[in-house]
Amino acid sequence: RGDEVKKLFNATNLIGTKMGDSDFFYAIADGPAMLDQYGNKAELCDGLSKLPAEPTDMERLENLGMIISHHYGDSFAADCFYDSECVKNATAPDPKRPSELGGLNSRSWRFEKCSEVAYLQSAPLSGRKLRSKRLTIKALLDQCEYVFGPGTVARLRARNANLNKKFGGADPSSVGASNIFYLDFSDDPWAEASVRRALGPTLPFCMTTCDGCGHCGAGVPRGESKCYGEADAFVEGVLAAARARVD
Repeated sequence: RGDEVKKLFNATNLIGTKMGDSDFFYAIADGPAMLDQYGNKAELCDGLSKLPAEPTDMERLENLGMIISHHYGDSFAADCFYDSECVKNATAPDPKRPSELGGLNSRSWRFEKCSEVAYLQSAPLSGRKLRSKRLTIKALLDQCEYVFGPGTVARLRARNANLNKKFGGADPSSVGASNIFYLDFSDDPWAEASVRRALGPTLPFCMTTCDGCGHCGAGVPRGESKCYGEADAFVEGVLAAARARVD
């Protein structure tokens, strides 16, 4: 049954591989999540609205496949980024892979996640879940270990702790950071990885809130400029102070 579902999403490359199930769960969760993340929430909602009132599991899967295919193309779930075998063995961009960035760049971002920043997106522990309950932190760490070799997870934990210690984690003021303006957006899932409030006069924070406001301002309406204006004014103030010191 699982193989048939992978075929439905054109991810036959994940059939029978060691990390194939985890890779597949990752891909089909990332597809709709990134629609919301990058300002295409309305497109996602429109696609979901085409489900019948009491959909079967297969109808849900077919609907999700349609949404992903419509936005990204038919080969999204077959991308090298979501295939541990491809990421593990990537030495150069493979023209046969439907990746925009190629195998090397897919490997680079996965290495960054698995070696230091630890941006591993597991299923929530409670509430309604977009990600499969089998996509646990352990499953994601197992992917890291498989792709980059034994000892990867142990090094990740140590390096991530050092990264947070160096830059202050959720409170950069604790390590003396200054002159940073934090911009966040209400529909950006990565907002949870940011600071969540102003941390002092030299570490201001502004949240742009709207239906569809995504990562780095994707989807923000043209007229919604309050936070951008505050950021521009803050940068001008920092530069003016620097010029005054030079003069």
